[in-house]
Amino acid sequence: MSFITIYTDASFRREKQEAIIAWRGRCDGGTIEGSKKIKSHDVNHAEMSAILWGIVDALERFKNIQGFFINSDNLGCVKAFWTFGDHQCPAPAKQVFDEIFLVIGERWVRTKHVKAHTGRKDVRSYMNRRVDKMTRIERG
Repeated sequence: MSFITIYTDASFRREKQEAIIAWRGRCDGGTIEGSKKIKSHDVNHAEMSAILWGIVDALERFKNIQGFFINSDNLGCVKAFWTFGDHQCPAPAKQVFDEIFLVIGERWVRTKHVKAHTGRKDVRSYMNRRVDKMTRIERG
């Protein structure tokens, strides 16, 4: 197995300064899936945290991953990867971004922006709806 595809989503609550994050990934070795409530500063921090947790979960479960395809509906987070953190990445999200690169080490990462709530039938749209639903279930 050389790579894993991960889909992430975050639901941020400004009034509580918390977020529900979710991730789901698939590779030849199997599937990962998770969601949790975290303290968060903003939606970018929450989504970047979902990406981090997805990567950590994948690395704990599958030892021979060489790379990651990350799919996110947060364009700011996706652009941060395209520019290695230089794209208007607010400080809390930038800290998580830097932690991601410490965790992945020499592995590669590619990101793809997925437009949310489009109703499209393609795989990326379907998986985005699935992780979005996971955040709603976790929120209760």
